[in-house]
Amino acid sequence: MARNASDLHLRSNKPPMVRIQGAITPLNEKILSKEDLFSNLKNITPLYYWNEFENKNDTDFAFSTTTNRFRVNLFKDVNGIGAVFRHISNNLPTFESINAENSILKICEMKTGLVIVSGPTGCGKSTTLAAMINYINKTKPYHIITIEDPIEFRYNSEKSLIHQRELNIHTNDYHTAIRNVLREDPDVILIGEMRDPATIRLAIEAAETGHLVFSTLHTNSAFSTISRIINVFREGEQELIKVMLAENLKGVICQSLILREDTAQKQRIAAREIWLNTSAGANLIRENKIHQIQSILESSQDQGMFSMNASLINLVTEKIISPDSGWSYALDKKDFENRLQNQGIILKGL
Repeated sequence: MARNASDLHLRSNKPPMVRIQGAITPLNEKILSKEDLFSNLKNITPLYYWNEFENKNDTDFAFSTTTNRFRVNLFKDVNGIGAVFRHISNNLPTFESINAENSILKICEMKTGLVIVSGPTGCGKSTTLAAMINYINKTKPYHIITIEDPIEFRYNSEKSLIHQRELNIHTNDYHTAIRNVLREDPDVILIGEMRDPATIRLAIEAAETGHLVFSTLHTNSAFSTISRIINVFREGEQELIKVMLAENLKGVICQSLILREDTAQKQRIAAREIWLNTSAGANLIRENKIHQIQSILESSQDQGMFSMNASLINLVTEKIISPDSGWSYALDKKDFENRLQNQGIILKGL
């Protein structure tokens, strides 16, 4: 897409805007009338999704041109119809292109378990997952099945056999899809997002029955990810879920994308918190001492784990991001400031 934008924003009676390396930027294009935008968006929207949009006022679908692919969200606001087009690269990401840590490779070598990639919208979760699926597809004689809404990256079967299924086109919902997938002899299952207790339970059960399961959540730390999974269930179910998680949750990768300062081009790099399950971590989940997960992250770097703050400090000391950028993404600001002081680095913005 022109100007290396990640997103195109279209609004009724407003000029188009794009997001470039995290910043919204106006385009020097004519204002889109409500009528023209409505007509153009209707023409590219598959009938099922247009009906959903008219009934629910929002919908998501994939759209392709001869050269580009997009994930599209249609919505209504006070000005009328609007849309956001998220650009999907035609090039599959690799571990090199996403600056993957060795821990991510270690996760991909696992044979069973649940792995969560988490973070806010637009933080690169889909790209990290795609790099992991791409690696497995190239190196393992597995059967990989993805369930997505919509399909983003497209794969060709290489060493693995891979099938991709899209909600509302190839299957009705995540629950039905997961149940059916388990009858299709999978080794690896990618669930685009765990949106409700039923999907979360099925994902854990799929891991429990000997599959490697990947999915996403919109959480920003290992602690909040595990807490979110437990707390979506009713109180009477939580003890069982803790036991199931302790045994089957193998890893949590939380990430944010931060503007680099070591290159003239505006590019972003992922800062990641990575937690890998150990006997100590499993015990904390069973005993409902999840708040102590942070201490495991800080003391287990030799096992490939590190906190978000540790990742940010590493990027700052390597002069990849600025101290102030790191501080803005730090989960514990005071801890981050103390770590910077120990490195002799001063925050300009404070």
